[in-house]
Amino acid sequence: MEVATDRWYLLAVRSGRGRGITAAGAVRAEAVSRTLAVPVAGPQGPAATLTGRLASGVRITAIDGAGGGRD
Repeated sequence: MEVATDRWYLLAVRSGRGRGITAAGAVRAEAVSRTLAVPVAGPQGPAATLTGRLASGVRITAIDGAGGGRD
């Protein structure tokens, strides 16, 4: 059995308190489920920005090395 090794995905998971996840930038997608999985060109492709939304409407930015977190 041959395994495909040339498929890359943007993966994001929200907490149980969230209402959705949005990807913007090079990748545009939205999920109301707990996970977001979107095919991308590869690991060296342009960046995407992730945000989430709580049930209260508060927007949450991705927590990363750039200092993301609650807005």
